[in-house]
Amino acid sequence: MKRDEPADARKSQSLEQQLQAYYRDELRHVRTPNDFWSRLEDRLEPQAPLPWHRRILTALRPTARPLPRYLAPALAIVLVLALLATLSNVLAPASVNAAELIQRAQAALTVATFEGTIVFVSQFPTDQPLHSEQRVWFRAPKDRRFEIRGPVPGLEGDTGPVRDMIVTDGATAWHYSVDQQRVLVSTAQGLDRGATAFDVANLEGVFATIKQAYQGTVRGSDRIAGRDSYIVDLTATGDRADQIVPQMTLWIDKATFVVLATEDRDARGRLLRSWKYTDIRYNVQLADSLFELQPPAGAEIVNLSTSGLPSEAELATLWQGIAQSAPFSIFRPTYVPAGLTARQPSYDPALGVVQGFQSASNPTALSITQQPAAMAQAAAEGETVDIQGAPGRYRETADVYEVVIERNGTLIIVQIAKEQSRDELLKVARSLTPVGR
Repeated sequence: MKRDEPADARKSQSLEQQLQAYYRDELRHVRTPNDFWSRLEDRLEPQAPLPWHRRILTALRPTARPLPRYLAPALAIVLVLALLATLSNVLAPASVNAAELIQRAQAALTVATFEGTIVFVSQFPTDQPLHSEQRVWFRAPKDRRFEIRGPVPGLEGDTGPVRDMIVTDGATAWHYSVDQQRVLVSTAQGLDRGATAFDVANLEGVFATIKQAYQGTVRGSDRIAGRDSYIVDLTATGDRADQIVPQMTLWIDKATFVVLATEDRDARGRLLRSWKYTDIRYNVQLADSLFELQPPAGAEIVNLSTSGLPSEAELATLWQGIAQSAPFSIFRPTYVPAGLTARQPSYDPALGVVQGFQSASNPTALSITQQPAAMAQAAAEGETVDIQGAPGRYRETADVYEVVIERNGTLIIVQIAKEQSRDELLKVARSLTPVGR
């Protein structure tokens, strides 16, 4: 590199040298084509960014098309180097082009399989902590199995027998509720369970969310589940800070870059919820039977439509099940604009309840997100509007109309694409009705 070349060029070369060194030292056993680096460069060509609301709500879903296996380790290194460089410089776009890499790179799975145990702790619905346990199996690119125990009061102790199983083989998804003796069968897309950081090693979504809404620093190192990990502290910033978790800490495996633990805190530093792996094993042999579910004798079988879009009767069943599982009040709309079709609602303790509605031209024409109000402060900005006698906060972005409401301890965010209208948004919000348990 010539001395008179710009600093950004020297930094870019430095990053490329790091990648090449990693490739030489760590990937000698992987056979790669001669055009590896040119193809990697092609992967990082600029792409049109998603609107912010679609990035936040879909950021933690797995990529639909897996990358070639020889690209996976190198792209993981790209993302982690970008994360560390970016956080060290408070997300400055000029930091070794790190922000551009985070935005452009399509993350790959860094491991072929893993299995592990995760412990969740939640402070909701009261100050009495609840904890649950989840056993996770993953096989690239799309096979997943979850066995969920609890929740039970306290920070530790026996979580009891398995209460829920969620299994997908990439084509079909099964959700078996032991308590309800009911199996929901749908397409894998119809399950609409967004992959979270503990679900698959999909760093693209994690980093996209970080870049969109947080500033952070790398605080140091720790060991989680026997694995060396980076500790990354994140603080929400910008005009979205009042609707997301104000403070987060991530523990990222130094070798595989899987997120091993998180803690979410409110603006005063009080712990809201956390999860961490207590054990994890990578690249283990997993039986095909793990990713199939044979409905137990006597269980009710609910077959959702082959399109993955539930009927009205199926929606009623799904909402009742969510209301029984979630430790906060749940609402569903009785009015939806003409031409919009409901997708399957989903509940995840870490994400809350999400339901999307699609139009013929827009798969995210309308979305409704619900969380315990303590998980995110009510919006401080925006026009005050009346929602069934309670104040809501309305605002408009380049992409959506949005209203934020708090009802019975539940924070509700309703967003509608601008192909619709403000009036339609408010009609949906005012039609929200409690779902009985």
